[in-house]
Amino acid sequence: MAGGKLGSSFGNFGGGAVSNSYSDSSTGFNTAATDNTNLQFRNMSTPNFSAMAAQPPSGGGGFMSALGGIGGALAAANPVIGAVGAIAGFFTSMSARRRARRQARAQKRRAIKSEDLLMGAARNVVSDIKQQDLFTGRAFDIAQQRGVRGYTGSLREGNIQLGATNLAGSGSGSRQIQQMNQEFSSAQDAATLGLESDRYQLDQQKESRIRDIQGNLLELSAYSGRNMNVLDMMED
Repeated sequence: MAGGKLGSSFGNFGGGAVSNSYSDSSTGFNTAATDNTNLQFRNMSTPNFSAMAAQPPSGGGGFMSALGGIGGALAAANPVIGAVGAIAGFFTSMSARRRARRQARAQKRRAIKSEDLLMGAARNVVSDIKQQDLFTGRAFDIAQQRGVRGYTGSLREGNIQLGATNLAGSGSGSRQIQQMNQEFSSAQDAATLGLESDRYQLDQQKESRIRDIQGNLLELSAYSGRNMNVLDMMED
């Protein structure tokens, strides 16, 4: 473009329309540059935001369309997600019920085993008390026999002494014999009272132990459902 004349008018850097024109001497044409009034140059270091806003971003419609498609897919998937959640909740609930039934069965087995042990313990209590009562009765019998032998021997010796002193049949001799009889009778009464007291203590001990066992059985019956009763063993 030799001999061409290039002219530019930018106005000032603050702004203005761009106008470019040149003439070519070789062709004779005078060409004017296109005047783009939509683009304004303000400052070389400041972007022209107005011009940027005037031009819509490319591809925006496709992006929004894609978002709309995703939203539609999510909306369509909501019933499926709800159904999956309901199924999962059903299986979770069913698993919890099965676990609860297993626990209940295990508790019942343990309760029944404990009840059987307690029933055996109650029978042992009855047997133990019976054995102690037997020992107490035998001890009483031995003491009574010993007392009778002692009384008989004392009475014989007393009669011998009374005869040797010529006091047999006298009032003094009779009083001595009567006193010996009273002492023997009092000793027998005391021994009998001791036997009755020992047996009463054994009965109270048996009743207390049986009632403790019955209380434990009552608690276990909530799991076993058998309602075992050992109170009737107190009469054995």
